[in-house]
Amino acid sequence: MHAELNTNVAEQVLKGIHLPPCPAVLMDVMKEARSPDADMGRIVRLIGQDIGLSAPMLKLANSPYFARSSRVSSIQQAVAVLGLRNTVNLLSNVVLRANVIPNLAGMDEFWIVPA
Repeated sequence: MHAELNTNVAEQVLKGIHLPPCPAVLMDVMKEARSPDADMGRIVRLIGQDIGLSAPMLKLANSPYFARSSRVSSIQQAVAVLGLRNTVNLLSNVVLRANVIPNLAGMDEFWIVPA
């Protein structure tokens, strides 16, 4: 059973992370996570595509709040440590922060994946 993540803990963890997530990836992750038959593998792959989502996931999974003896080094491990509910809570917090922080000029180019 995973400890329930509250908003204060999420805010503390996210305090030092200022990379906005790609809106399209974030929406895909949230849609999948809220699906009744959510595919954890797909959620992990989607989060892994975006540093703006990966960084807070890893930071939270490695925070003292979860008191782990070994370091979490992958998104798959982070989602396993956090659980689906905490993953969704953290991503919801990221969504809110992304909508509050002014859109940075040129960020659309940041999310373009080279062919």
